[in-house]
Amino acid sequence: MQLLNKGGLYIVDDLLPQKDWPVEHGEEIKDFIDYLDTKIDLSIAKLNWSTGLIIVTKI
Repeated sequence: MQLLNKGGLYIVDDLLPQKDWPVEHGEEIKDFIDYLDTKIDLSIAKLNWSTGLIIVTKI
C-alpha cells in the first residue's frame, strides 16, 4: 500500500467465491483481506454486493 497516496482510492472486486476459481484462490483472497485489516493507515469498506468489493482509502 506504499504506492497509495493519502486520500487515494484502491478498489478491489471479485472477492466472493466463484465457480471458476482455482482451489487455492479463496485462501489467497482471505490472506489479502487479513493483510489489509492489519494496516492502521487505511480505512476499509467491505461490500457484500455482486461479486464482492473492497474500497480502501489511505488516511
